[in-house]
Amino acid sequence: MARNNLLYMSFRMNVNNPQHVKIAKVINNLDKKLYKSKNQFVIDACEYYIDHYGSEAFMDVSQNEENPYIKREEFNDICEKMKLEAAISARDEVIRLLGSIVMNAKGNSYMNNDEIEVAVNGNSNKNNSEQDDTLADLVASWDDL
Repeated sequence: MARNNLLYMSFRMNVNNPQHVKIAKVINNLDKKLYKSKNQFVIDACEYYIDHYGSEAFMDVSQNEENPYIKREEFNDICEKMKLEAAISARDEVIRLLGSIVMNAKGNSYMNNDEIEVAVNGNSNKNNSEQDDTLADLVASWDDL
């Protein structure tokens, strides 16, 4: 009477191979208090080995699974998409900035004139010599510490 819920597997050991002899000696002399069956010992040993090294290291990757690597054409497509998204993002930021400038002209801006000047021209209306004097004073005070 065969049981449908069992898988039968067997393996052989060579008595001329010292590694096989060592394994066979351990399996044949198992402590019955720790392992009631040789089968469970082999299953536990295999499971420990798989858990610590990962099943992917032992299993054959079938051709049906997706390849984890991309081809040059796919890489180029991704690069083009990223460039397009960056250009769109930059365009949206410029439109937002210009909208702030236009709104400021009408007096409804969230940015003040100094912020707009810095954003548009890249420099501020403040006197650079005042900033340099303040910075020099701060650096001088650090030497005292």
